[in-house]
Amino acid sequence: MERKGLMMKFEDFLGTYFFFLDKRDSGEESEIRCDFCKEVIYSKGIVYECCDKMEAAVEKQRESRAFQVEKDEEVEKAEKDAIFSMNRSNSDLDGAELTANFTNYKPVHDIQFRNIAMCQGYCDDKTVSLILAGAVGTGKTHLAVATLKYIGFHQRKSFGILRCSQIYEKTGTIESETYTKMDVLVIDDIGREGGSEARSSSRIAFISEVIEARMRKRKKTVFTTNLNSKELRERYGAHIVDRMMENSTVAKRMEFESYRTKS
Repeated sequence: MERKGLMMKFEDFLGTYFFFLDKRDSGEESEIRCDFCKEVIYSKGIVYECCDKMEAAVEKQRESRAFQVEKDEEVEKAEKDAIFSMNRSNSDLDGAELTANFTNYKPVHDIQFRNIAMCQGYCDDKTVSLILAGAVGTGKTHLAVATLKYIGFHQRKSFGILRCSQIYEKTGTIESETYTKMDVLVIDDIGREGGSEARSSSRIAFISEVIEARMRKRKKTVFTTNLNSKELRERYGAHIVDRMMENSTVAKRMEFESYRTKS
């Protein structure tokens, strides 16, 4: 059944929604009168306060809206949780990485406070790369994984981690596609490939292949490293480092004392 009348727009802390009011013959097209007390409650874009009955009706609409918003949020969170759990099981995260997030990251130095803000900004912008550099034990991996998981949860993206020092420690051959197809990836400890010269060269080639593919597809990639820009260029070549730096957020280098050596 079609109802004739006008929908009034309301905005509050819940957002924007609408309330139906019957139109009354007030002599002006732009006026609406209250269904209960007949006073003008809308005229030429201005909403006026009215009687208690109308306020009660609006409050009922607001409560209904709040209830629906709560239910919608519960459904959305359940969907995000399910997708996140599935992606996490395929992510290779382990140990402390499973619980790492922005909330339990404990910044002490000014640089850390600035870097956590940069990481949070990176989560929601269109920047492709995020580079976290500095000494061992300064929280680079924690911040990188927190960033990874935040994007994975809130944007329902697949995610994972590539540890440069452990590429071939697993049984079997690891295909670069495993890492290039993930929506968001942490490439951890780039520059710490280790092993014999031949093994190290093979790892560098593998990591370079992953970087090249991800940058070409503009997939979000978080790098952590102990090396500076010059050292990275010497190890990977200017082309790969330039790819990393294209459309990137570069956090402030962290060179303070390692958390791991503190008593």
